[in-house]
Amino acid sequence: MPDASVLVLQGFAFLLILASEALRGRLLAARAMLPVPAPAAPLPAVIKANV
Repeated sequence: MPDASVLVLQGFAFLLILASEALRGRLLAARAMLPVPAPAAPLPAVIKANV
């Protein structure tokens, strides 16, 4: 392969890596802004009397 082709491929790979990291950062930031659901309250214990 010619040297110029190798440089173009390296540049393309570098841009793909940068773009993926930017998208990953945006997704993590978006997830951090989502509200965290409150933990579910425990169900009350029901005790039945043997009558």
